[in-house]
Amino acid sequence: MSEDERPRRRRLPSHEREQMILDEATRFFADNGFSAQTRDLAERLGISQGLIFRYFKTKEQLVERVYERTFLQRWRPDWEDVIADRDVPLETRLRRFYLSYLRTIDDYVWVRIAMFSGLAGNDLTARYVRTHVEKLLRQIAIEVRIERNDAVDRDIDRIELEQVWQLHSAIIYYLVRKHVFHTAVDLDHERLVDRLVHTFLRGSLDQADAPPV
Repeated sequence: MSEDERPRRRRLPSHEREQMILDEATRFFADNGFSAQTRDLAERLGISQGLIFRYFKTKEQLVERVYERTFLQRWRPDWEDVIADRDVPLETRLRRFYLSYLRTIDDYVWVRIAMFSGLAGNDLTARYVRTHVEKLLRQIAIEVRIERNDAVDRDIDRIELEQVWQLHSAIIYYLVRKHVFHTAVDLDHERLVDRLVHTFLRGSLDQADAPPV
């Protein structure tokens, strides 16, 4: 075959090339962690390392874009509205939220990026928790207080927040077992969420007569 007859690789528009790099970088860091080198990413992509840095000036900037894609673009602001809608029974609200949340983050990349972020010592997951998750968990704690006719004019204390974290963490650890440890898990999301939410509320509402900490 002559040189003129060989198929030529299509030259990607700039925005498509940037998206391609970001797509592969997200999977690359999920596979290898954040200590992995951009030269290895470039080799995986079949491009030069310099081309990566033409679109992302530093590795840190690339990692920040991975954070936005993995965490922020999946977050649904209406989750807070679901939890706060007191026209709906609290158990139903929590089931709806956690079923939606679980289906959104039940993903190899999300779970491993979250884990590797903590191990690498960067603040991606911690920032996500501070700016998004904790606000939502505090709202759940408030809704539990209202459900048990407790006072809502004092701050949520640490033990109340820890109780909500136990529910939330059960969802996260289920995903860690699935996507990091690769152990067998119950694939019926609805059954899992129903059981976890029911158990959480039964324990939380039984404390209606307990003194505040």
